[in-house]
Order: sequence, then structure tokens, then C-alpha cells
Amino acid sequence: MVMLERIRWINRLPKLPRLQPLIREEEYIELLKKASEKAPRWRGELYVEIHRGTYTTNHKIKELVYRAEECLRTAEVWSSISSSKNLINYPREDLRKIWEALLRAEFHDILPGSASYEAYLEAFKELEEAIEMCEEISKRAVTSIARGRGVQDSYIAVFNSLPWARRSIVELPKGVYRYIRYSGGSAPMHQDLGESVLVEIEIPATGYVMLERSDSEILRLGSWVTAIRDDKGVIIDNGILRVLIGLDGLIEITDTELGTRIVHSLRAHRDKPGDWDAWDIERSSIEETGDMLTVSDGPSVIYGGPLKACARLGYSYKGSRVIQTICLSRGSRIAEISARIKWISRGYLLKAWLRPSHSFDEVIYEIPFGSIRRSSKPRDSWDRGKFEAPALRWVDISDGSRGFAIISMTRHGYSPRGDEVGLTLAKTPLFPDPYSGLEDFEARYYIYTHKGNYIEGEVPRVAYELWSPPRVVSAGVADPLSSFIAVEGGAILESIKLAEDGGGIVLRIYNPGEKHANARINLWDVFYIYEGDLLERIYGDPIARGSSFEISLRPFEIRTFILRPGIPSENTS
Repeated sequence: MVMLERIRWINRLPKLPRLQPLIREEEYIELLKKASEKAPRWRGELYVEIHRGTYTTNHKIKELVYRAEECLRTAEVWSSISSSKNLINYPREDLRKIWEALLRAEFHDILPGSASYEAYLEAFKELEEAIEMCEEISKRAVTSIARGRGVQDSYIAVFNSLPWARRSIVELPKGVYRYIRYSGGSAPMHQDLGESVLVEIEIPATGYVMLERSDSEILRLGSWVTAIRDDKGVIIDNGILRVLIGLDGLIEITDTELGTRIVHSLRAHRDKPGDWDAWDIERSSIEETGDMLTVSDGPSVIYGGPLKACARLGYSYKGSRVIQTICLSRGSRIAEISARIKWISRGYLLKAWLRPSHSFDEVIYEIPFGSIRRSSKPRDSWDRGKFEAPALRWVDISDGSRGFAIISMTRHGYSPRGDEVGLTLAKTPLFPDPYSGLEDFEARYYIYTHKGNYIEGEVPRVAYELWSPPRVVSAGVADPLSSFIAVEGGAILESIKLAEDGGGIVLRIYNPGEKHANARINLWDVFYIYEGDLLERIYGDPIARGSSFEISLRPFEIRTFILRPGIPSENTS
């Protein structure tokens, strides 16, 4: 009503364009078409030079949205496969309720972190309930596949929802495990953590592998991932990465094979944006060097072992505290950093700065279904406005022959500055929610070194593996190992779901790279394969029939396919 009243007042003012409050959709589209003929053309990014703080503000809503998004993809994948095998009924209505809760949270001011305290009480509750329901749906689907038509729980099944095979380290109840005997019976690598055990396993593409308990001893490796304290600090080494956690609080990550060296530091920056406290970050905040956090608890070893080693370091700043846990895993180029943060220093940002040994002029940022290049050395006013820029899950910094990625699921604001890049970890505004960000929270991010550029280094795949961990359930009499769908080539299978009209299974596939990509999709059954649009409308006749098909994708192209078993419908267009 306020906006309608405002329109009436504006239309009374002389020399202003007349506003039309009531107009039909067809008329509006026609007006836009006419206006577009005279409108200027813009080529490039439509970057909004305001509200840069919303990439970080209110860690809890961003954590819940990430968990809901990942769970929904997983639940849809396994529910689609299980229902196609007539093991469960597809939980369409429950999934719709979860999607509606997620989309409400992604509405203006909720996800950005700029809503009121009362709005978040409601949003948190709704999302937590949605995630609980989603996890139950996912568990029901994978359990139905792992048990087949039996009810035994003699085994443990580990599920991978991604369409490529992966090596993962999973934490299981204390004991010794092996692949079940009628699939070979070999024992994977273990690491005893006392109350639990780490197990390194190979999981097939969009599939599972079964384990059983064994009476044999844990298999010992000749080399361990070591964590050693010396007079410089703590050194963690897995034979590929070497991490020095210094007494001064600096963390040096060195890829001993590629020669890449990255220096990590934590700094606090003044944050006083004025009226738009939760929304904005000022340029001056990023241009300042910032204050190094004080080391409050020197680096210490948590554990080392055949599969993983971790160390801990504590910081403080103006009453705030940060406890960082740094881990390396066997054979991995990923340094995992988990920061437990209590940030009560109002008016200050907390940023993690990373300075590589190689020079760079641009940073590649992941965006939905692709990536975008932004200059790290401002060339004009447009570049200077991007002093804090968003990424979905990762940014990549490469010189063409080598590079590294910063991967984070819940922190989205990055600041390129000179020869370093900063990831904003904490922002605690007073307005509009005076309690925003004051509770303890965890910010987890990863440093991944690689050869070549981001595609050669498979950064999108690595990020997906960190984003979507394996699921573990009790299993019965199903096959010991199975794969339902695999994608060969450079494409990403973003989603598998039942069509909204119930007429088949939808696959949404995209190319994350800047060059053409070819892919082969291997399926778990014989299907008629149709192509459709994003609204799941089929274009025409099937493009293939069988248990596999091949496609070509332009850079960043999204394609939708609908799988239908049996005889194709005569009217599918």
C-alpha cells in the first residue's frame, strides 16, 4: 500500500516520467521490446558496487543454506534411483516442502544476513527442520538400496553421490573393516583415533561399496602423515604438501613437487560502513594492511598417523578468539583449515590472507554453473569497485603452469590485493540484528594446490567432493559394490530428480570450463533419452536409447535430459 501511495504522489509531480501501476504482462513485455531497440548494450559482468558485506554476514544462515542445498541434491539423487528400482516411492511432496523452506531462506535479506533477529529465529528453525527431514529422506533412500529387499544390517555401506569414482577417508565406529569377502575381502587402510577409526576407501561413481568387520589387525603403512613440533613450530608433512605452523602465527603451505608456496595469515580490519552495517564493506577496510592476530596458544600436535595428521593454533584479538585446526591427508594436495571462531570485536572484519609464491594478474571465481575471471590488478574504475567480490564455492589463482584454489562452502567474499587474496571469515554488525555473528561458529576452508589451470587441476571436481561427503549406512544383502551413473569427460552432473510431471528422470548436466567439452554418461538401466529445457519440456523424439549416451557441451552450457523407460510416448513434444 505504501508503494502504491508513493506512485500516486510521484505522478502528481511535474516533469517526472509517468508511472503505470496496473499493466498486463503482455503489455509490459511489448514495452520492454520497444525500449530494448534503443537501449545501450553491455558486455561483461553486471557487478553491484554495494552490499559486499552480505557475502559474509550471519554465518549460521549461510551454513544452514549450504547444508540444505547439498542434502537436497543427495536426497534427490538416491530417491530417484531407488524409486526407479521400485524400492521406495519417490517422496515428491516432502522434497517440495524442503525446497520451499530453502527458497524462502534464499529470499531477499534472509540469506544475505541483513534481516532482523526475529526473522532469523523463524528462518533457523524452519531450515533446521527441513534439513532433518531431508537427511531422513536421503537415509531412507540409500538404506533401501543397500539392503535390497532384505532387512539384515550385517555390513556398512558407504555411498558416493557424485558421478565419478573417488578415494575418501571416512570415520567409522571403532573396529577393523574390510571389503566384504565375496568381493575380494581386502582390507583398506585404517587409522585408530581411540573412540573411532579412519578408513580410506575407494567408492564407485554414484554408487556404494560395502564393508564388514574383520578380526584381523590394522594394516600398517611404511610412511605416515607426520606432525612434528620443533623450534620453529609444528610441521605437518604428507610427502606432497608440507605445512609449517609458525610460532608467529603464520602458516606456510609448500607443495614440494610443484614448488608452490603459500603464506597464510589472519588479520583484523576496521569495519564501519555507516548506515548499511550488515550490508556493506568499505574500500578503506580492505586497503588497510590490517592487524595481525596475536598468538594465544602456540602450535601443538593433535595427532599423526598413516592417513591423517592435524595440529592446532590459537589466536586472540580485542577479546575475540580463533582456534585453527590444520590437517593433511595421505596422498592429498588439500590443506584443510577449520577455524573455531568467537568474534565479539565489533567494528572489525576477520580475514584470512593468502600470498602465493607465483605472480598473478587475475582470479577465477566460481559462479552457478560456471566461473568468471576478474582482474586482481585494477585497470579501471570497474575493477577498483570489485575490492570484495563473491564466489560460490571456490576461487582459483594460477600462472598457467601451476596454481592453487581456496575452497569454502559458507564464506563467499574475496579481496584480491596486490599479490595476495583475502577470504573474509567474520563480520559482526550491530544493525539490523544486534546479535548477528556473536555466537561460536566454525569456518572451514581448504587450500588446494594443483598443476596447470583450474580445469587441468580439476578444481570443480575437488570442490564438489569437499562439498558433498560420502554417506554411511547399515547394509544388508545387496550387491557388495555398485555404480548407477558415471560421467566420463569434463562435464558435471548437477542434479538427478524425478520430472515435475512424473514423466521420467531428469539429468541436469553442465560444462564448468571455458572450452568445449565432450562427455559420456553411463546409466544403470536402459532408457529412452530425450533432451528438454530447464522447465523439463521435451523437445521431440528421443536422441538415444540404451544404457549410455554421449553429448557435447559449449563453454558453461547447461543441458537437460529426461530418461524414460519402456516405449516412448507418441506425444512428447
